[in-house]
Amino acid sequence: MDPIKGSICRSCRQRLSLQPKARSFSTSATRRVVPPESPYYVDIPSSYQPYLPFSKQQKGTLPVPRELFPASRPDKATPEYLANVTADPLDKNVNPSHKLTEAGRHKVKMSEVRRTQLREGLTGLHARKEAEINIMARASRAKQLQRDDLLKQAAREDARLTNVSTPQEMDPNSTASLAALEAEVAITKKLHEQKLANLERVQAEKHAQKMDALHTLYMNARKFITTEKQLDDMIKDQFDQDPEGMVTRHADFKTTVGNGSSMWNFGPPDSIKDLITDASNKARGGDMMSAVTSRVGKDQAAKAARFAKDQERMKKIAEKLSGGKM
Repeated sequence: MDPIKGSICRSCRQRLSLQPKARSFSTSATRRVVPPESPYYVDIPSSYQPYLPFSKQQKGTLPVPRELFPASRPDKATPEYLANVTADPLDKNVNPSHKLTEAGRHKVKMSEVRRTQLREGLTGLHARKEAEINIMARASRAKQLQRDDLLKQAAREDARLTNVSTPQEMDPNSTASLAALEAEVAITKKLHEQKLANLERVQAEKHAQKMDALHTLYMNARKFITTEKQLDDMIKDQFDQDPEGMVTRHADFKTTVGNGSSMWNFGPPDSIKDLITDASNKARGGDMMSAVTSRVGKDQAAKAARFAKDQERMKKIAEKLSGGKM
């Protein structure tokens, strides 16, 4: 650095740099290079860091550009669409050129220019859009690859040596942590499969129960009363007498008068008081008889239970072989 230039002020340095190298022939005083109205007249030291460039703010807002090729209209760039929007006039609507005036010929020329410009404009805009999309896709792909490389790269040696020690079990990228994560994922997947199997089993059981209920309903439907005649026959069978022999179908329903046609001919059912009185009388006078008949009663009850079990077993076997309710 020049010591002379380093010891003088900025205005003097500028004055010296702007002075002509050649000596003037004039004897009058030279005009001052830095006049009083100049901002450099007063020496103000500036920082070594340059100022940020000032960008002028644009007033107003621009409208959102129109989407010329939306996703709902993929046919706007096809030759068929261009042929439809820039169709030539029909032959019957075209007048000979010698019959047209100067204004008519100018209109025909401008129509042709508009069709040509629309066709070329749509084609060029579509090509530019495709090029911009390809550029953005390549840039995005490059950023993704760069991010993957940065994530996969190993840590720097100085960073590895100066980092805080981390247990291997707490390191998310360690082999043990990855193995534990894989084991947890396998357990979760196995539990999910088990739950799906349980759901399928429950659905199959519900379906089987439903089909069994429908089959039972179908088998029992033979006894349903669906007509008035069936209802009348059932009423006569349960409550009325036989019209031919005047003999009741329920001879067990006996009364003091004769054979009744209904169990209500026995009279009203026993009340709670009657049941309690009968139970107390049986308890007093039936102790001796109970000792005698207990063994006989037990044998009969065992035979009846065995007979009921055999009947139930035979019924299940018959339903299994026939495939339906019995």
